[in-house]
Amino acid sequence: MIERSGDSVSAIVPAGNRKPAAIWGSVLFGGWLATLLPIAALVGLSYAVGSDAADMSLMLFGFPLGMLGFAGMGAYMLLWALAGSERVVFTPRSLVLQRRLLGVPVVTREYATEHVARIRYSPTPYMRPWNLWSSILGCTVAFDYGAMTYRFGVGLAETDARSIVEAIGGAAR
Repeated sequence: MIERSGDSVSAIVPAGNRKPAAIWGSVLFGGWLATLLPIAALVGLSYAVGSDAADMSLMLFGFPLGMLGFAGMGAYMLLWALAGSERVVFTPRSLVLQRRLLGVPVVTREYATEHVARIRYSPTPYMRPWNLWSSILGCTVAFDYGAMTYRFGVGLAETDARSIVEAIGGAAR
């Protein structure tokens, strides 16, 4: 959905193909639960019986608590896949990318328009080698900012990516 008001353009980037994020999120969060629940049952049973194995409870809980970070990341990825969106606002002064989760802004990045160049759509899938869950099966919108290339619009259909690029390009002129 693209909105124009005066010299600014804003777009809510629709949920694209986020199956990889949903799968990885489910695996990480489910793996944490699958690890924590049997250990909690084992520790509870050892306390009930009065076994010396209860002294191992700190070690037994240390691993699942350490895995809590992965569970949090998994829960975020799962929520992002199910209820995440991106908002893009282009004004003569800035390009603002806002990542929203359940309608609440989670991450906001602002780029000075004077340094933004080559706004384009990329029809080939983009995969970050250090962040495999963000691999996408569709287009993405990219722009150069200084010496870096930034992307948004995870898994967009080509027509959606083109319309966003055309709207931003029209406002930039």
